[in-house]
Amino acid sequence: MFCSNCGNEAKPSAKFCEECGNPVQSQPKSKSKPKNETSEFMVSSKKADEVLSQANTVANEYKDKSSLRKPLKAFLNTGFAKERIEESWSQKAIARFDGSAKESSILPREICFAQDSVLFITENNLLARGTATALRRSEIQYIEVSPLQSNLTFGLAQRSDSYWKLTFVTKWAGPAEDKKEKGLFMAYADSTWNFKEGEVSFYLPLGNSSYQAEKYEEMYSEKLDTVAAFYPIKFSNLEIVQNRSIGFFIGTGFWREIGG
Repeated sequence: MFCSNCGNEAKPSAKFCEECGNPVQSQPKSKSKPKNETSEFMVSSKKADEVLSQANTVANEYKDKSSLRKPLKAFLNTGFAKERIEESWSQKAIARFDGSAKESSILPREICFAQDSVLFITENNLLARGTATALRRSEIQYIEVSPLQSNLTFGLAQRSDSYWKLTFVTKWAGPAEDKKEKGLFMAYADSTWNFKEGEVSFYLPLGNSSYQAEKYEEMYSEKLDTVAAFYPIKFSNLEIVQNRSIGFFIGTGFWREIGG
């Protein structure tokens, strides 16, 4: 459980936050994202020990999913991610999300929240080789959830997609005191991670209609309610709007992308 004011982790029996003195109490489960002026930390309606008692280990969770298990097993013997993935293998898996590392991406990615780590997995497919990386819970300051509208123009065609953007703000965010450690983070991190800011982004799609968006938001909120029993999660009502335009030139044999 985390304080809704400062995000400090509080003991299950605590009535007040030891860091800021704010009252701490469990809140009833919400079916939609909190409606705040800016943002605040989510207070889970779940108890961590009860969640863990009903959860499978990460190894069992991916036992019958070869397309995802293969990249996980492959990375057990390579790179800086090795020890993190090895640690997570025996941990309890508390929630899984399907999404992508970039908005409008055709390469699906999954994240698995374990009790003390988060795995980022891209499955093996015809377009790319499967990859897997991980972050320890101690390496994550907090996770910010923001609504995002992505607008793409391609010639005369237009496309708009809505997402919930999950931003993992790591302990390497901003000027890191331990430059060597931040260098290791940059070395093992996925190419889609924001090295400079020390952040990792993940996009959850909201479907193609208002009805689908409502159902997806309910599903994501339910899962994030569980995750919030283990990780500090901050919701933001400040919508991010990204506009991109791709121009195609007939006869030149190339295309270019403008905007961003």
